[in-house]
Amino acid sequence: MLIIYRLMTLILCLAFSSVVFSLSVPVYVYHDDAPFFLDGKDDLSQQWVAAFNQKQSDIQLKLQHIERPELNVIVEAGKPYLILWANQLWFKHRDKGVLSSDPIFWDADTLVSSQKNAIKYHQATDLEGLNIGVRAGHYYSDLNPLFKAGFVHRVDAKSSFQNYERLKAGKVDGFLDSRSTIIYMQKQKTLTSEFYVSITPQDAFSR
Repeated sequence: MLIIYRLMTLILCLAFSSVVFSLSVPVYVYHDDAPFFLDGKDDLSQQWVAAFNQKQSDIQLKLQHIERPELNVIVEAGKPYLILWANQLWFKHRDKGVLSSDPIFWDADTLVSSQKNAIKYHQATDLEGLNIGVRAGHYYSDLNPLFKAGFVHRVDAKSSFQNYERLKAGKVDGFLDSRSTIIYMQKQKTLTSEFYVSITPQDAFSR
């Protein structure tokens, strides 16, 4: 009986220790579009964090949505951080020691235009003289010099949906969005066959 009691005590102590010493770590997500963020719905970020936490108990990630400027401050301050869905190249100029995991999946920035005035994108200069919708605060390596020189007119938007609405209203000639968001919009029938999605991406990257 004494042996059973001691064994039960040991099991309880080990269980208690695993709870006490389990690390709770914030993981930042600055994306605010589908499928990474769905307001009030179970989005891809929530699903990924839940799957990670279920596979082990040493570290419990806590999802934290954050604005990109606020995240930049954290990275530049040298504080510990984890960022989901990012690429280390986007933060290397803020933290030279930034590291990344193996790719979770590959994505791309792709141009969307109207079927009536389809833009078959191949290179940055194809957009000269056009109004192109982009996401505010985002950097587009080969297009930024053209934006700065005024060869391509940059129209910043707060969301993918705002870009989509501007294209419908004829306020932009096309807009750039991530392939994963475009696929989600197509499946939800928000982006219909009246829109043309360029085959050649403006940029491809791992997340």
